[in-house]
Amino acid sequence: MFPKVAFGCLALALLLHLIAMGAPQWARSDLNKMDRKEHIGLWRYCTYPYGGGEACGDFVDIIVGDWLKAAQAFMIFGMLGLIGAVAVVAIIAFVPDFEGDNRILGAGVAVTGAAALFTMIAVGSFGARYQEYFSTRDPAMWGEKTGELHWAWGLALTGFFINLIALGCLVVEVVAGSKDAY
Repeated sequence: MFPKVAFGCLALALLLHLIAMGAPQWARSDLNKMDRKEHIGLWRYCTYPYGGGEACGDFVDIIVGDWLKAAQAFMIFGMLGLIGAVAVVAIIAFVPDFEGDNRILGAGVAVTGAAALFTMIAVGSFGARYQEYFSTRDPAMWGEKTGELHWAWGLALTGFFINLIALGCLVVEVVAGSKDAY
C-alpha cells in the first residue's frame, strides 16, 4: 500500500514541480513599498509599464546573480530526479515481481531523497536571495526589501513537502519489509 501512496505523491509532486518551473511568478514587487509592478520566475521577468500592458523578457538579457543560476540548475536536477523516482516507484508499486525487492526499494528511496534534496536547495536558494533582484533594480530603493515571494515559489515548496511524504512512505515500506524478513 505504501508504494502506491508514494507513487501518487510523486506524480503530484512532479506535476507541481513542472508548473512551478515554468511559471514566472516566483516573486513579485511589493506594491506597498514601490510603484513598479514586476514579477520574476526562474527563467523570465515581467514588468508592467505605466502606459499599460505587460513586457516580459528572458534572464538571458540581463545580469542576475549566481543564486538564480543555482536555483535553475537544482530545479532541473530535481525534475530529473522526480522523473526517475516516479519510474522506480511505479515499478515497485505495480510490478508484482519487484514487490518486496530491497534493491529496487533502496533505489526508490535514494532517487526520491535526491529529488527532494535538489528541490530543497533550489527553493531555499531562491527564497534566500530573491530580494537582490528587486533591491538592485531601482537606485532609490537600493538595499531595501521591496519584493515578496509569490505563488509559484509556494507551489515548488509544496511539491517538496509532498516529495518528503513520498520518501516517508518508502522508508516505512523498507522498515515494514525488513521486519517481515525475520
